[in-house]
Amino acid sequence: MSYIRKTVKQLIRKHKTNNPFEIAEKLNITLVFRYMHEEINGFYKLYKRNRFILINKNLSHKLQHFVCSHELGHAV
Repeated sequence: MSYIRKTVKQLIRKHKTNNPFEIAEKLNITLVFRYMHEEINGFYKLYKRNRFILINKNLSHKLQHFVCSHELGHAV
């Protein structure tokens, strides 16, 4: 099993959810939804020891879910 798959399974098991928004919250990562340029889906930012995931508010909920999952990967 790949390192990434193993890490994802551990996160899901530990936090008892596969919802990336809930996992981010439990990891004390602030989610910020902003209208951004259409070419930007989202990004992860570490600023003064605070962690943020910024997600483009123009995206569908399904795509926001995917972007949050992707950015969680950068955070962990």
